[in-house]
Amino acid sequence: MMAIGVPIFILLAREGGQSFVDVGWLPFGLCLEGIVALVGGVFALKRRAWGMALAGAICSMSFLLGIPALVFLAMSKDEFKVTK
Repeated sequence: MMAIGVPIFILLAREGGQSFVDVGWLPFGLCLEGIVALVGGVFALKRRAWGMALAGAICSMSFLLGIPALVFLAMSKDEFKVTK
């Protein structure tokens, strides 16, 4: 949501002549963070690739439910299949 909201805010601020905010690559970083969180969530639901699920949980920590996701993922580490 922030990846969409930040560019809109920047465009509106520049249109109004108030270009005091220049975040550059921030929206792209937020999109990447969201993609990693989604992919990690899929791996967590399938109980595969614990490392990728952990990365997804860490990336989702910018949201309120990211902290419980990280705790529950750490508690269920033994349930994941080992991938090579």
